[in-house]
Amino acid sequence: MFQVINKNIYVNHGDAMTLTIVNNTDAFEAGDHLKFSICEKGNYNNTIFQHTFEIPGESGDTAVQVDLEFQDTIMENLWNAIENPSSNEKIYYYEIELVEHNATLIGQDRNGAKLFTVYPEAQSNSQEEAE
Repeated sequence: MFQVINKNIYVNHGDAMTLTIVNNTDAFEAGDHLKFSICEKGNYNNTIFQHTFEIPGESGDTAVQVDLEFQDTIMENLWNAIENPSSNEKIYYYEIELVEHNATLIGQDRNGAKLFTVYPEAQSNSQEEAE
């Protein structure tokens, strides 16, 4: 499962995500970078995961899609950083920043922090894997 509702992200541990990032104030330029940060809920000083990546697409685009797959080092490191992913849902804060413009595109605003919620996934049965 992967959903974005009111800029809050809901995902099962290990699932791939495609995020559509919109820049409402300016167009993206080729070579711009996005910084994706996930922090402890209630504590932006405790960053659990952070990755900067180059924006795909062409200069002049106001929206870009970023694919994050579990097989990617990005997502694998994220899932490994999240404590006890199979116990209960975990809720974090997240933000996405346009690095070159020092602009937060998605993050805390007058409506509050943006949540990144991770739900557990069933663990594989080692006997089934052996068959």
